[in-house]
Amino acid sequence: MRNGEVFVDVWNCRARLARYEQLPDGGMTWNYAANWEDLEEAAEEAVDAAGGWLTASGHYPCPDELAERAVWQECQEAQ
Repeated sequence: MRNGEVFVDVWNCRARLARYEQLPDGGMTWNYAANWEDLEEAAEEAVDAAGGWLTASGHYPCPDELAERAVWQECQEAQ
């Protein structure tokens, strides 16, 4: 996993586009694309192509052309 890497997160039989984000303490987290629901069907197809299942929670590779369709909501600092 690399900072900014886009992947398909399967959890609770749903496929969501997400990307890894480095935390200041060196750990990693991930955030979902703002439009993941619009891309869910394509994400399901990516999981299937990778040999995965929607019943097997995990992180799966995301094709570049699908990752390019993701919209990311940038965090805004409190004022």
